[in-house]
Amino acid sequence: MDSLSSRPGAVRAAKLLLILGEPAAVPVIAALGDGIAEPLARALSGIASVGLSESVGILADFVVASSPGQKSNLAFPGGPRTAARLMAAAFGAEKAESIMQRALS
Repeated sequence: MDSLSSRPGAVRAAKLLLILGEPAAVPVIAALGDGIAEPLARALSGIASVGLSESVGILADFVVASSPGQKSNLAFPGGPRTAARLMAAAFGAEKAESIMQRALS
């Protein structure tokens, strides 16, 4: 095992990718590049499974780390604007507008 794949942070990152699931993990892994792929594959290969309680802890840490401005109030904005933005990103502006009109009528 090389030094990167044996670091607790690398193992924790690998566990986060497992928790997020393949559809979310694949683009993240692709963005990391080849230099990280082998140690990450080694770390992933060494993880049999991630239990529920550990998953909750890893996800909580991820939320706190990725939301530095919201540490004291871990609230995630929702509402029509957020829904419209997510739908547009997923389906394009025209289809999102149609979906939102039906959803809000």
